[in-house]
Amino acid sequence: MKKHENTILALIAGYVDTVAFVALFGLFTAHVTGNFVPIGAEVAGGGQDMLLKLLAFPAFVVGIALSSVI
Repeated sequence: MKKHENTILALIAGYVDTVAFVALFGLFTAHVTGNFVPIGAEVAGGGQDMLLKLLAFPAFVVGIALSSVI
C-alpha cells in the first residue's frame, strides 16, 4: 500500500462510523467492537436498548463470512 492509503482508509472508516452512530442512535458500524462499551453501559444501567447492540456483533461476523464466500 502507498503511504497515504492507510490514513485515507482510516479517515473513511471513522467518518462512516460517526455518521452511522448518529443516524442509528448509538450503534457503531465500522468499528463493531465499539458496541461493547454501550452494551456494558446498558447492562450496568438496566437499559432496554441492549438487544440491537448485542445483535450487531453476530450480524457483523455473518456479513464477513458471506462476503468471503462471494
